Amino acid sequence: MQIKVKGRASGKLQTINVSALELELSLLDFLHQHEIPIASSCSGKKQCRKCVDSSGVLTCELKVADYLDKTIEFDYL
Repeated sequence: MQIKVKGRASGKLQTINVSALELELSLLDFLHQHEIPIASSCSGKKQCRKCVDSSGVLTCELKVADYLDKTIEFDYL
């Protein structure tokens, strides 16, 4: 199981392996744990709206399980 993270600004694509213990984490928390610098000033409380991906989805609202074997893109990475 894995998630791919693509930065549109840098053109970099990073593949992150996902363990069964991480499936219920928010995507925001998961990315922070894997040292991906996702913007957020509300610590995942769905207030600041800074953690949006390129499609406008808040990463704090999604679970890791929702993005398995998919690529999530960020304009500013």
